[in-house]
Amino acid sequence: MKLNHIAKFIRFIYCLSICVCLFSCKKEKSQHLSPLLIADTGEDVLLHEFEILSDNVWIACGGIRDERGVICRSIDGGRTWTSVEMNEHRSVYCFEFLNDSVAFCGGDFLHLWKTEDAGRTWEFYWLGDQVPIHEEDRPGIKDFHFVNDSVWYFCGGENLGEGIVYETKDSGYHWQFIFKQHEYRDLTFFDSTNAIATGHGSVMLIPGAIASQQAADFEGDFITSSVAIDNQSAIGVSYNGGIYRSNNRGQNWSRIDGVNTPFSRRTLWNDIDSNGAYLCAVGNDGRMAESFDSGNAWNYFSVDSNPNLLSVKVQGMNVYATTSTGLVLQLR
Repeated sequence: MKLNHIAKFIRFIYCLSICVCLFSCKKEKSQHLSPLLIADTGEDVLLHEFEILSDNVWIACGGIRDERGVICRSIDGGRTWTSVEMNEHRSVYCFEFLNDSVAFCGGDFLHLWKTEDAGRTWEFYWLGDQVPIHEEDRPGIKDFHFVNDSVWYFCGGENLGEGIVYETKDSGYHWQFIFKQHEYRDLTFFDSTNAIATGHGSVMLIPGAIASQQAADFEGDFITSSVAIDNQSAIGVSYNGGIYRSNNRGQNWSRIDGVNTPFSRRTLWNDIDSNGAYLCAVGNDGRMAESFDSGNAWNYFSVDSNPNLLSVKVQGMNVYATTSTGLVLQLR
């Protein structure tokens, strides 16, 4: 009789453990989100970057790889747009303003364009021998950053393969570069001297200059096109479906989103932005995640019509995202 009771008890414990496991492994549910179409740029292209320069002046860039690149500009808060097509058939991935008038944008095969009239017109800016290349590699420029009038950086990469980070300390007269077997898509600066370049299977630490660059311990698949800063923490999104954080300026990384997310672990997160403790990440197939506590807890959303969301911008209390079809949506 005692053995029978023991056997029943063991079966009970076994069944209880199975139930606990199933409950803990159950995916969280995503909520549905109906965005507001805030702007149609009139260009059916992938919008890779979007910035609100002022209440009225909005700028976006995009294009189609090896076919065309465009800069879209609005001076009435997104209601109407004008577009400038690049004079080289290359997509545009990023832009950065040095001041109110001067800006650069970058595209395929190390193509750069410059504006001196706040983005109304753009001219091809060929650096020639000032920007070296590695053998025949011509990676696309994915991010640009001005530290000040003299110190500039940009990074690039090609097809999840070769990647390069460039640096000039004399306003572009001379350049040096670091070449790696990893694509780089984002440059994030903690201050004027400490930065990280993130990309495919690699995080590069830049303490002061690229000559003193170091490698981080990141072992994930891909930290993609954006890393957000929350105080001195860096939070990045990954192609393998994870959201990661570093609390020591990119040296060490750990996954911070829940393992029971409602989306596949291969969710293609494309961008993340922050406004203080609020974080918002977007990805393909209408994926959106937000956190109000610096990434400790996340809410997940499926955006209606499942658009591919390429970039996100947190502006005050509003959240905007661009799509692969030339639209700007307001998510919040």
